[in-house]
Amino acid sequence: MRQSSNHLPTATLFGLTGDVPTPGDYDGDGATDFAVFRPATGIWYVIQSSNGGFRAAPLGQMNDLPIPANYQSR
Repeated sequence: MRQSSNHLPTATLFGLTGDVPTPGDYDGDGATDFAVFRPATGIWYVIQSSNGGFRAAPLGQMNDLPIPANYQSR
């Protein structure tokens, strides 16, 4: 990912072996959040770009495949 302040690449070690990287805007601030989906448990883990907060949310079942997209309703 690139930093919004200076557009330089950034890397963050996050997740475990087997996790699927799923970056996206999960907190609605317009910036990409670091996120992974853990197929072994069906849990999403997100580091929010808006405040650095951490979220874990069970959504799905074991071995589901994540399909990140903008799913907000209008």
